[in-house]
Amino acid sequence: MEKAGLSVAVEPFQFQSFVLESALLRVENEKAEILRLGFNPYAGGDSRTGELAFVESTDDMPAIMKSELDDKIVVTTEAANFYRLALFKKPRAVVFLSRQEFDRLKAGGTRSGEISFRGKLIRTNSANIAGTLAPGPGAGREVILSAHFDSWKGPGANDNASGVGVLLELARHFRSLKTLPPFSMRFVAFGAEELGMLGAKAYLERHQSDLQNCDLLFNIDTVGGNKGIFAETRSSNVPEWLRAAVSEAGKDLGLEITAANGMGSDHRVFMQAGVVATNIAISGAKTHSPEDLPESVSADSLEKAARIVAAVVEKAGRVAK
Repeated sequence: MEKAGLSVAVEPFQFQSFVLESALLRVENEKAEILRLGFNPYAGGDSRTGELAFVESTDDMPAIMKSELDDKIVVTTEAANFYRLALFKKPRAVVFLSRQEFDRLKAGGTRSGEISFRGKLIRTNSANIAGTLAPGPGAGREVILSAHFDSWKGPGANDNASGVGVLLELARHFRSLKTLPPFSMRFVAFGAEELGMLGAKAYLERHQSDLQNCDLLFNIDTVGGNKGIFAETRSSNVPEWLRAAVSEAGKDLGLEITAANGMGSDHRVFMQAGVVATNIAISGAKTHSPEDLPESVSADSLEKAARIVAAVVEKAGRVAK
């Protein structure tokens, strides 16, 4: 960021997290090892009981929306998108089992079960890195571009070095313009996104007064794939001018952008706080995997993402506030 000509601040924060060591699902006299568990570990006790809901696919949102999952233990064979599931439903917990164990317990027909788990609380340090571009005319308004820099269960080339790479290139791009945008720009790399968007939450808490002047936060997460381009524009939190700006950017660049809702990344923290925010992602590359390597990232997709974000930011400068 400094090489791109930004004024840079490191904003450390500390957080407490729960490290799960082991977990079992008990169904009458049967038990199965839980491969992955989504739940609130701070609610007290070392077990959770409830009615079971066996779900084949947590990505089949039409089926999920029709299902009664609130306050139930959702049992699945997929590494569920917990953020997205929790956005539309309120399960007590989400349990990820092997296909063999899933079929065995489902065939038993039992309707209730108990999760027992063991883990520990730890305190950890992280930081957000915020680079500011000196504003052009209209100082006092702000646009934020962001990407998280941590990874989970893999090297993180796509998730999310791809987003950080685009963020830095956009910083160079806007710094190089002869006429700066009519607002200040901040380029923020968030820490601890994978642990629950904690960097975004720390930034929100620290910059509440600044964010009152934020016209747009555009987040960039996993843009290294070679398939579909997705932007969060279907949410009711997204204003019409932003929907139109994203759509027009796609048309101008000859790119098809799919309108999405429920994307789980740092932008959601700001949307929920009333900040105009969206997110871009490009599917088709590995995440949360040892295979999330640089060779899986498409340079062409990084350029597409950068051009879309730049076009939307330019359109944001022309929106009457």
